[in-house]
Amino acid sequence: KEIIMSSYLDYYNGDKNQLIVQTPYGQGLVVRTRPKRDNSSMKEIRLLEWQSSQSQTKNGLEKKRVPMLYTTIDYESVTIKKGDDVITPYGRGVVLETVIVKMHKKSKNIHKDVIDDDDNNTGSDVNDAPATVTVTVQEDIRFKYHVLLNSWRLAGRSRVKCYLFSNQVKVVRTKTLSEMDPNERIDYAKKQKQIANKSFVQKNYNTALHLYAEAVDAVRYIQHTPNNSNECRADLLVVIVTCSNNAATCCIQLQKYEEAQRFAKNALILLNALFDKQGMKIHAVLLKDHKLTDARLFGEWRGKSGLIIAKTLAKKEMYDEAIECVRHAKEYIMAYITPNGDEKEKELKRMLKEIVKLQKTVIEYRKVIRQKERARAKKMFASEEAQNDNASAKNQASENYPSGQSSNMKADDKNTPKRNGSIKGISTAKAESPKETGGNSDCDKQEPVKLVKRVSFAEELEERHILEDSDFEDDEEEPWYE
Repeated sequence: KEIIMSSYLDYYNGDKNQLIVQTPYGQGLVVRTRPKRDNSSMKEIRLLEWQSSQSQTKNGLEKKRVPMLYTTIDYESVTIKKGDDVITPYGRGVVLETVIVKMHKKSKNIHKDVIDDDDNNTGSDVNDAPATVTVTVQEDIRFKYHVLLNSWRLAGRSRVKCYLFSNQVKVVRTKTLSEMDPNERIDYAKKQKQIANKSFVQKNYNTALHLYAEAVDAVRYIQHTPNNSNECRADLLVVIVTCSNNAATCCIQLQKYEEAQRFAKNALILLNALFDKQGMKIHAVLLKDHKLTDARLFGEWRGKSGLIIAKTLAKKEMYDEAIECVRHAKEYIMAYITPNGDEKEKELKRMLKEIVKLQKTVIEYRKVIRQKERARAKKMFASEEAQNDNASAKNQASENYPSGQSSNMKADDKNTPKRNGSIKGISTAKAESPKETGGNSDCDKQEPVKLVKRVSFAEELEERHILEDSDFEDDEEEPWYE
């Protein structure tokens, strides 16, 4: 009995291995199987080729309703293709390739002829009759699938592969990221990295960045257990470091400097932690299985991370931090460059040239910025000194002239004629001789003016010149009269 109705989809409360089957209504996903009392089972199948509908709940939230098929019939699996996840009698795996097998079935037909003797009216014995043997060959073409079993993990990176016929293989739903174990997550990240590398070569940096970031997120929160091997840990480190550095390079091309700095820092932290544990198990696995030398790990990869961080700091005009980061990156690379280097050091030398060029550029930028800062500071302090000089002159003038006297002096300045050598109505000339004046005068007896310093509390202060003895000795006043 089959019933089609809409229901809410719930993958996670269903079967562990959810089959994909071919139904009369299209492809379907067996979400769960419910046993019945008569040793049969009721299957809940989501029809994948039918459109889903939206419905609102009592709270006003929209939920997705999908068409479901309820049946007790065991449908066959869909057509198996390369890359499908399958379930076998030996565990779960992935189809690597499809192999066509030609099987020949031979069948023999034995026919014995009986000769009748009319003269003697006697028939020959059947056993004595000559036998005719006819051999027929029937050719049967069948498909065999090369399956890599993911549920089998042997020591030393050994994997189990097997060839199975179609009746032993059934297609299942691909696992979600939360359902994968650490090894499956690493395999998933490697696939994403391979796709991202193709996009990076084609300069499609947005797509490449998305794929690299997805690969890093897939393995970021792996929870290690004692069952995880050192090979698994080494693979995890390689995937995170390479994808992080590549993602940071994409961010530089897209001018996303904050993200580039974050990706490069993550890679540099892991490499520095590995550098502190040189000679231990994971380091040995990287050297043996991945052929990663110290020059590649701690020279090239660390130098690349440091170079990216320095570029981001320079773009943000943090030149002091950028110069410090460039210095560290240069030290990483110089530690693994020998005087008589071979072809293996070619990449290190290329990176060293790039680092030196960036270092010169950053130093020049910092020099220009400092020159601008000095000029700005000079202008600022020069204006402050001028203001201080004006303020001190006003204070000094206020001390020499009281508030009332200063106002009288202002009035006198308007009415008093200006003389050569006079300062604002106050004569600084010496007393004239009797010969020039034609007789004695009060000016002959006049002495230099001595000003009394007094404290002024006036709100407006005016700059005044302080008279000194030297002013009276050097200046000679010409007669202003005819």
